[in-house]
Amino acid sequence: MDVQRLLTKHPVLYHMAEPGAWPSISKHGLLSTEALLDHLGAEPSERFSILSSLRRESISYRGFIIRDQKPMKQNLEKVLLDGITPQQWLEFLNRKVFFWTCPERLLRFRKAYKMKRQLIIEVPTERLVEAYATKITLCRMNSGAARMPDHFRNFDIFRPIAAYPAKRPPVEFTVEYAVKDIALLAGNVYETGGDQLDVPLHSSGAESATS
Repeated sequence: MDVQRLLTKHPVLYHMAEPGAWPSISKHGLLSTEALLDHLGAEPSERFSILSSLRRESISYRGFIIRDQKPMKQNLEKVLLDGITPQQWLEFLNRKVFFWTCPERLLRFRKAYKMKRQLIIEVPTERLVEAYATKITLCRMNSGAARMPDHFRNFDIFRPIAAYPAKRPPVEFTVEYAVKDIALLAGNVYETGGDQLDVPLHSSGAESATS
């Protein structure tokens, strides 16, 4: 996929996190699960439990909420190709920071959490591409869901921008390990949902595609 096509089709990216997390995220960066555990100095046994095993429920770890992986609990082993084990797949995903490429996918993700209060971070795609070009991959599916037994996958479903098929809209945009300077790159950041008014937390003038 040509970079300009990506920027035109998907000018804004979306990340959803726990409400109240923005002060920490703006200070330490938007961290993958692995990067978070590195930052906190997790013990090997804790790392295995969190990074290598399926999280059936969200967990609280040293004051941080790490989200569940419920959408993978049904068919994960059945949809993995090339001899990839569930442990290898989970560890692979836990090294990435994920963004949705369109507001419709963000809304679907919010509905999975019953529209509870969430923190939304919108990032202009161009800023992430300029800052993390060599660490970006695009994915054609929701890699963290395995409800459909025929949605097969291997590591190659994640491709660099230049190697991604131009005619297939990407579902996920990922950055390897961490986006440490998210406070500088983010456009609009706000809390929404839970039958409460939206609360803006940060804005750098980027236009929101959800407004």
